[in-house]
Amino acid sequence: MAYLNRFFFCTLVIIAIVSAANWFIDPFGMYWSPVVAGINSTKPASGDRVRIIKAYRGPEFTPQVLIVGNSRAEMALHPEHASFDNTRVYNQAMPGAGIRLQTDYARNTIDSTPGLKRVIMSVDYLDFLVRRARFSEPQTEEAAPNYLFRLPLYKPGWTGRMGRLREKSALLFSLDGLIASVRTIFQQGAAVNSIGPSGFNDPASYVNILRHEGINALFIQKLQELDRNLRNRDLTTIDSDTGQRSPQYTILADFLADLSEQNIQVQLFISPYHISYLHLLDDLGMTEDFIAWKHELLKVVEENRANVNLWDFSGPSNFIQEPVPVGSNRAMQWYWEPAHYRSNLGDKILESLATGKATSEFGTHLTKDVIEVVTDAHHSLLSDTRDDWQALQQSLDIHIARLSESQ
Repeated sequence: MAYLNRFFFCTLVIIAIVSAANWFIDPFGMYWSPVVAGINSTKPASGDRVRIIKAYRGPEFTPQVLIVGNSRAEMALHPEHASFDNTRVYNQAMPGAGIRLQTDYARNTIDSTPGLKRVIMSVDYLDFLVRRARFSEPQTEEAAPNYLFRLPLYKPGWTGRMGRLREKSALLFSLDGLIASVRTIFQQGAAVNSIGPSGFNDPASYVNILRHEGINALFIQKLQELDRNLRNRDLTTIDSDTGQRSPQYTILADFLADLSEQNIQVQLFISPYHISYLHLLDDLGMTEDFIAWKHELLKVVEENRANVNLWDFSGPSNFIQEPVPVGSNRAMQWYWEPAHYRSNLGDKILESLATGKATSEFGTHLTKDVIEVVTDAHHSLLSDTRDDWQALQQSLDIHIARLSESQ
């Protein structure tokens, strides 16, 4: 009996030590216990649990402004930007998050935060794409996503509470958590991504890639990935025959309507894709759908005009047309690679949204009066830069148009 008592006592002591260590190091950025430079200020493992952390951290942060979107917004819109003027801002954007996940998480935070009065949301063309055949298929109700138990708004009962308790406990009491804590200590000062207390993801890993592989590797990898995901898949956001929209428009419209009823200001914006990204879409025959997507977004916004506006930062500018320093190991001024822009360009987006005026001739407030001008400008941009795009392809030694066939 004495042996069992000692065994259980030792077990409890070990569990207590592990949980205390995991709480203090906080490798996933869940608790933001005291931060000690050189020990736990950088949290390399935070990206491994981002959808867990941001489900809980968002409401606990009690923001007055919420940033919503995918990885573009997560890595470029800093919650501590001067335009927020000491307002509590949380960046709940997440890599790979589609429209439903983005809006579900946002609703949960908004529902838990009565003082939240503004939402900044990045809308991404790829998030609205579906296979064209889907429009002719019988419409069936989609299965509930497997993350809903994390959101009390959707799962208020005991099942949800137990799921949340189990998930949170795993961050404190698990061996995985302890291993992540040890790695966190040894990776302080390394060039690694780390999510901060207000949700911003510092993408320092790009620096490491640039140092060892150069800018070519980043551009080739991203352009090849886009080509694989889009080529020969018959994707669209709108059925050209019937005018039917992809379901994501309805999800967004419902979200905007809900926020309008709560008198929450919403600022939607289209990200500044690098010109090479836009040319790849054009090579894949997707430019007209990309433009139609902007038109449909504007229609959705017009339906909720009282509290919603839409900005487009993908038009012609010195920023999206930044030359790629092929063969270099240095970072570009405004971009990491074709799909992800740097936080200094994100700063200019936030300045335009805050003032309502385009900063450095960058960005357009989309309305019915200017949408055709924006459309014409996009076609001119592609025409004027086509030679540059072909030169970039040749200098990177890739041929995007024939990529899929060669693999």
